[in-house]
Amino acid sequence: MTNTKGRNGETPAARQKRVWDKSAPSYDKQIAFFEKIWFGGGREWLGQRAQGRVLEVAVGTGRDLPHYPADVIVTGI
Repeated sequence: MTNTKGRNGETPAARQKRVWDKSAPSYDKQIAFFEKIWFGGGREWLGQRAQGRVLEVAVGTGRDLPHYPADVIVTGI
């Protein structure tokens, strides 16, 4: 992405941040339905198998975090 400003004077990064900031509070509720149908129990299954140190890429709202065992060290980006 470049820092070129768009029509409304914001950079592409600023626009993307604004869009994600707006949708983040309702994301978990929106995704819950599809997740139940498509990936029922997937977060729990994966979290239970983690051990040692884990790099959680695209941690988002942190929906996976409660499913890791207490002794797992998680770094989220």
